[in-house]
Amino acid sequence: MKIDFFARWSHYIDHMLPIWLQLGDQAGSFLVPEHLGPYLEERNVLPRTLLPNMQNQVMNVNPIGTNPILVAGYMDLQAAVVENQKRPVIHMEHGVGLVFPNNGSYAGSTGFRTRPTLTLAPNWHVYELTKKAIPTMKQKIIGTPKLDRWAGEFEKEHKLPDRPTVAFAFHWDASAVEPEAGTAFGIYRAFIGAFVKNYPDLKIIGHGHPRMAAEYERQFKLMGIEWVADFEDVMQLADVFVNDCSSTMYEFLVTGKPVVILNSPKFRRDVNFGIRFWDYTDIGFHVDRPEDMESIIIETLTKYGAFKIQRDFAVQELYPYLGKSAEYAAREIRKHINEL
Repeated sequence: MKIDFFARWSHYIDHMLPIWLQLGDQAGSFLVPEHLGPYLEERNVLPRTLLPNMQNQVMNVNPIGTNPILVAGYMDLQAAVVENQKRPVIHMEHGVGLVFPNNGSYAGSTGFRTRPTLTLAPNWHVYELTKKAIPTMKQKIIGTPKLDRWAGEFEKEHKLPDRPTVAFAFHWDASAVEPEAGTAFGIYRAFIGAFVKNYPDLKIIGHGHPRMAAEYERQFKLMGIEWVADFEDVMQLADVFVNDCSSTMYEFLVTGKPVVILNSPKFRRDVNFGIRFWDYTDIGFHVDRPEDMESIIIETLTKYGAFKIQRDFAVQELYPYLGKSAEYAAREIRKHINEL
């Protein structure tokens, strides 16, 4: 039996594609909205099914077919269930496990999360959140397949090139959910512009969450900063990754290179949502005041090996099966499908 894949955002494709490749002959069609067709074509994905949008909304598509289907986002899970309630759906949690309790899109909630026949968790943190919310849910911990090719990188000794590259990246503005889910870009924008002017000997690149990529690209280009859309390219190019709140902050750790954590005044210190707030925040220098950002980035470049022990620990805790995640996930999916 073949397994179809369904994704309405490019970063969901990034998370699932290594599993699709591992499944070989058992991989079914990769279903995406029409505008993501070129993204799959660049990655040589065949077969693929381009879904025509409904009511002129590019994201308003439903996954057709009857094969078991894998999804990596809550809204995609909802669309799959609504389209065909008899179809087995496997839900793969994407990201490191950032959680904001007032939104059902995150692990630890219920709703459509009760409907999959199997949930694939990236780590124990997410596994326990789902177990507490849905005790009967069948789960497997698989790690994060999209990071497999970086296995072992974080153990290497990295040296700065003559002209280091600093990457700035920001989360999308989900502050309506929780203040911590928002973006700090507006607070740091002017200071990033000043940083570019003060350090012409550094190469600066910009990146951002796909949900606000177009706006971030425009803003970075206005500052004369090169926009890098693909996070894989950011991981390859950047020597330091500067971020406010995103799974990419933790994913970057597998490169073995340092991060700088940008805090917003709106980020509360009396909440504990886990991971970014505030369990795994000893992985790099923090910027609490925008005016300190410049000096802290320079300090990070100067003390390039700082926090390596903490970074390595976070990688080991948050990314189990690194290097084998896709292989392990494909094996668990095949086993699950055979048992249906």
